Amino acid sequence: MKLMRRFTAVLMSTVLAVTMLAGCGGKDEGQSSAETPSTKESAENSVAEGTTESSASEETPDTPEEKTYDEFITFTATTNFSEDRAGMGYDYRAGAIYKHLAEKFNFDMEVWDCPSKEKNNKQRIWINTGTMPDTMRWGGLNLVEYLDYVNQGLLKPLPDDWKTKWPELARTVKASGIEEIYTIDGKLYILPTATYANFFEPEGKLPKTESLFFRKDWARQVGMEKMGEDGIVTHSELKEYLQKVKDAGLCDKGLGTTTAEMQEVFFLSMGVNTSNFYDAEDGSIAYGPGQPEVIDAIKEMQDWYNTGLLDEDYYSIDDSATYRSMFGADLLAAYYKNGSAGNTAGVVEAFQNNGTEDPLGDDILGYACLATDDRHVYSRGGTNYSGVVVFNPETDDKTMERILDIIQYFTSKEGQISRKSGVYGESWTYDDDGGLKILIPEDEYDAKAVNEEGRVFQGWAIAEADIGISGYASNYDPQIPPLVQQTLELRKNGTIFMDSDRYTYLNSDVRANYSVPVTSKIAEIVCNKMDAESEWSKFLEEYKGIWQPVLDELNGN
Repeated sequence: MKLMRRFTAVLMSTVLAVTMLAGCGGKDEGQSSAETPSTKESAENSVAEGTTESSASEETPDTPEEKTYDEFITFTATTNFSEDRAGMGYDYRAGAIYKHLAEKFNFDMEVWDCPSKEKNNKQRIWINTGTMPDTMRWGGLNLVEYLDYVNQGLLKPLPDDWKTKWPELARTVKASGIEEIYTIDGKLYILPTATYANFFEPEGKLPKTESLFFRKDWARQVGMEKMGEDGIVTHSELKEYLQKVKDAGLCDKGLGTTTAEMQEVFFLSMGVNTSNFYDAEDGSIAYGPGQPEVIDAIKEMQDWYNTGLLDEDYYSIDDSATYRSMFGADLLAAYYKNGSAGNTAGVVEAFQNNGTEDPLGDDILGYACLATDDRHVYSRGGTNYSGVVVFNPETDDKTMERILDIIQYFTSKEGQISRKSGVYGESWTYDDDGGLKILIPEDEYDAKAVNEEGRVFQGWAIAEADIGISGYASNYDPQIPPLVQQTLELRKNGTIFMDSDRYTYLNSDVRANYSVPVTSKIAEIVCNKMDAESEWSKFLEEYKGIWQPVLDELNGN
């Protein structure tokens, strides 16, 4: 395959120029930030301004200090792997990276099943009943629940000397930007999964990486050859492209994506704030869904839907993998989703699975960020973490220490790359420029299989985006990171919509009670050809008892 023939190394210099990055490289989920009180960094979550610090990447050791373990231990755990693989009979213990680490750290880990659709309720039940595994990946962190769990003694705190005992772990926790907020009486009961900590030094606001994928070859055919050449596609350009592709009979469907992202396409390309509660210019807190501009965006969305520019089934296909496959099979004119290197690699693979060997190099696949018609780029913002690791209060100290040793391994560059590319020194090493060099002959190395083997550790200590954005995975096309870098720079220099910190960290009953189904209501109005103005007004009034108390409390009323 041309991808693997081309792949020799991904240079650090390609991406170290990026100083502010975003995008959870973990699992894509399709729910609006206006629908959940959670503070985790994902597509559906509330977000807060992330002020982060981390040591320079060159200070991060390539290989962690060796330590011997004489006593064999066993423990139970969940990771991101638990959400979609643990219950399918996948033999994670057979993987080379698992065998290597099991021998290195002298342990056996029993991974519990925790399906995505059940995980929030399942995790709450586990925590509240004291039946959680020894260590658990908690994706739904929010401050209100956290304080309640701590007060009830339902989470085990990190050891008092954890910062000196696990300095690299402490470095990534600091980089997450939430250590101070979640430290209670000098103790921390979570390990935030930092999104960026090794390959980059994030600071300030982090723009998320949702991007537009389109067909450059089709754009040329309809006379729009310059579309996206500067990394930007405006609202009007996208509409023109979709209409011309439709009129030319190049495909039956227009833009496809999940319900939350479809809403985001119109909000961001029309400059409408995506936040729940944000800091207004007059110093007060404003309610995002109550902006008059929201109705304009819904009307525009409805117009595109009625004229066949959007996939007519988008409200029922809440699955990004399905849309990637459709896009690669010539069934969509455009696709909008997380534009991290990892997800972009998935789009490239979708084209390759349908016979297009080099969609980027052959100018078939286009990639850009959306902008308003005056070419201003708006983005959602996020903090520098994606979920946390917590411990059962009944987990004994020596087991907890061993788990922390293993997790610290994944804060190192070696551990982070090994999660994607196999055992260091066996599958890969560093080349002279600090890039990735595969040691196994190309015809014997199955990059996808190696990546699958490492997924059992996915979500420990550092999120996937830190690797994904830098291209530190042997199955990522080296052409991808420069594209992501370009659009991230555009987002960084544009406007980043953030929930107010006062809302994100508000600890009150009304905050805990806030849940308004904004995304599903917008989809209902759009797809059922309802009157946008009257229906939205009725919707806001119906839920006023939920959102108004939060707004009043934030504004001191």
